[in-house]
Amino acid sequence: MNRSSRKRRTSQVRGFTFAELVIVVLVLSIMAAVAVPKYSDSMDQYRVEAAALRITADLALARKHAQATSASQTVQFTVSTDKYVLVGMDDPDHSTDEYEIDLSRTGYPAELTLVDLVGGDSVTFDQYGKPDVGGSVTVVAGDEERTVTIDATTGKASVN
Repeated sequence: MNRSSRKRRTSQVRGFTFAELVIVVLVLSIMAAVAVPKYSDSMDQYRVEAAALRITADLALARKHAQATSASQTVQFTVSTDKYVLVGMDDPDHSTDEYEIDLSRTGYPAELTLVDLVGGDSVTFDQYGKPDVGGSVTVVAGDEERTVTIDATTGKASVN
């Protein structure tokens, strides 16, 4: 190969111009501006759904524990701290601690915004799993909200 043909080949190889790079960056920025709010909304939906399902599962656990031990089991909610406690039950991970959930410090942070249980902020299941009260517990994450309803007759909890 002679020198002139080698020179011609190297001059045909082109890179991106500055204008092309700027256009690509602008398009990516616009796509990100559209995607970020949708991602944030979906994360709020995930957080509030996970928190509501956690409360539902823990209420079912308290109910089953009351039936299994033939002793009453209370679940105490505290809106001001976003916590609830399964009174007298050991934490499954730390048997020396009481079973307490802080919804603001979970992997799906949420807030307890309303506890509407007849007569207070706790529900007690008797040895048959029947609650002393019915009502609801509302959790919020961002703009998303879910309500956990406790049936006053059966004690079953469900997410609305």
